[in-house]
Amino acid sequence: MNTSPSEPAAIDDRLPELLDTGRNKGLCTIAAVQDLHQVDRIYGDHAPSLKARFRLKIYGAQTPGPDLVELAEGIGTRRVVDRTWQKTTMTGASGLSTQTVHNDRIDTVPIVSPHHLAHELGVRGKRVHAVLIGLGTVMQLSWPMRVWPKRR
Repeated sequence: MNTSPSEPAAIDDRLPELLDTGRNKGLCTIAAVQDLHQVDRIYGDHAPSLKARFRLKIYGAQTPGPDLVELAEGIGTRRVVDRTWQKTTMTGASGLSTQTVHNDRIDTVPIVSPHHLAHELGVRGKRVHAVLIGLGTVMQLSWPMRVWPKRR
């Protein structure tokens, strides 16, 4: 078995097939990675297929950087309308007249901003915050953190 971190072991090439076989037999697989790009680096051509097999994804605090922008856009985007108003007042023969015009600028932005992924998730106070995707709606999760007392 190849144990070099730069070259996947023989089972790595078969992992998507093994996951499918396991799913057909009722097996549930939970995977955890520190960085989603690790999957790309380790599994190469198999990475997209492998990542697609995990429908639900939970993201905790992420490291800022270019990969974070890509992750935020991969979670999903939404359209935001930025409406500006311009009011013009003119004096004419009939007196004072006012005209109001609005302009709409439509932007596409990530549903969850990179800033939120980097700075609002993880352990905050006595709670753990994360984002769940894969159920159709992006959800923010929050649960209490319990620190177990030391026992002898």
